[in-house]
Amino acid sequence: MGQGELAQRRKQWQAALGHYRLLLQRYPRSAERHPAAFQLAWVLWQLDRHAQATEHMAQVARSAPTPLNLQAAVQLTLWSRKLGRWDQTQSWAQFVINAPHATAEQKWQVSYAIGAWAVEKQQWERALQWMQQALGVAPADQAAEVRFWVAESAFQLGKYRQCVDQVRKLQEQLPSPAPPWAATAQLRLAQSLLELGELRSALLAAQQGLKRWPEFSRAYMWHWVVAVAFMRQGEFAQARKAFQQVINHPRSSGTPRAAMAQWMIGETYLHQRQYRQALRQYLRVELLYPYPKWQAAALLQAGKCYEKLGEVDKAAQLYLRIVNHLADSPFRAQAHQRLQALGGRGQVQR
Repeated sequence: MGQGELAQRRKQWQAALGHYRLLLQRYPRSAERHPAAFQLAWVLWQLDRHAQATEHMAQVARSAPTPLNLQAAVQLTLWSRKLGRWDQTQSWAQFVINAPHATAEQKWQVSYAIGAWAVEKQQWERALQWMQQALGVAPADQAAEVRFWVAESAFQLGKYRQCVDQVRKLQEQLPSPAPPWAATAQLRLAQSLLELGELRSALLAAQQGLKRWPEFSRAYMWHWVVAVAFMRQGEFAQARKAFQQVINHPRSSGTPRAAMAQWMIGETYLHQRQYRQALRQYLRVELLYPYPKWQAAALLQAGKCYEKLGEVDKAAQLYLRIVNHLADSPFRAQAHQRLQALGGRGQVQR
């Protein structure tokens, strides 16, 4: 055993392999058989013989309950993740979690490993399940980050109240200096409050985020939350200012988000029945942003404005443009219906 460990420390993998195999062949009932099998599996992994490594490590994991058998199960969890084998990863993790003699550290290792993998794959249901499991056993210096991932998973699943609760708890344990994900946590709080209709709280959360993290890579989203909150409260002039800040922000300028903001400015005027103003804003979307979805949405609304202004021929021209030139748009059917309601003006391309 000692010779194998010495060769292993020197990274003499083939020599170590020979020593461990010899020990297991000559002394199959030795007290050192499980440690030798564990180390043999580890050496095989270093040699990229993954199938043999996992086979030997599984034999150790299924041996009589000892600290070593759970250490083997933890290692199998991590190896299965590296090999992209979700079912085995989850199976070995559950094996560790259900073991009565498993330590909190071992439970933490496997639950966080699976949770992090699910986050990478954007499998949010699994991420939420395993990050919640990890949160219960996380070391003190890791708990805040794990809680962030619980909040993020809840947000991605539309569980906004859970997200709010987790971020507020997170704010009580946020380390100093604030970690890189802290700004995202604040954004999720603001967005979730907005989705829940708690507009004043959403405004406050977004304004606090903008003040604390003005250089955040998605800082334009603070303005977006502010704009939507103002709009839903009927404060249209304030909403327009905030939407314009989204458009002007260097990280969102020219992006689909900016196109959405331009379209929303048109919506604020439409709500106020200022049809000529709304029309100008909608037409800017088609002119400035090469995104067919938002071009079609803007032309549809612009057509409605022309109808309200009694200029039905111009409305028909815009509907026809959607039908003929933006045929893949989800707004084509609506445009076609409105065109037919106006008497089918113009030639529809088939």
